[in-house]
Amino acid sequence: MPAKEQDVTISIKAKLYPDQNTIEEFKKLTTAYSEAATWLSDLMFNDFSSPEMITDCRTLHDKYYYDIRQKKDMKSQLAESLIRSVSAKYRAIDTTLKKQHYTYTDTDGNTSRYKKDLNWPAASGCIQAATGRSCQRA
Repeated sequence: MPAKEQDVTISIKAKLYPDQNTIEEFKKLTTAYSEAATWLSDLMFNDFSSPEMITDCRTLHDKYYYDIRQKKDMKSQLAESLIRSVSAKYRAIDTTLKKQHYTYTDTDGNTSRYKKDLNWPAASGCIQAATGRSCQRA
């Protein structure tokens, strides 16, 4: 019976000692990444048509990738990372909102509870329009 081969993984810890120029370049890069993340988040928030679109990396890539590369002068890997990162943040927000409930009481004293999601502002307006009653946060 032949011996079974085993895979061995070796990990190495390394400490880097960058020069001042490398430190400055890294600071510029992280600042640019942070500013681009804010810019992309604003675009997504103001431009999305559904929560599915805002959390779908493929759709976001198709819509924003070339803008990120051109307007923010980012390399390909950073642009991809930016899209995934901002999308993940919105998915986390969506998950948190779904765990919370909105309660409103109409003028007749009837109380209703609704779950929130990324469409919440639009949905709350639809609820008011559909009921024809004013609502207040409880």
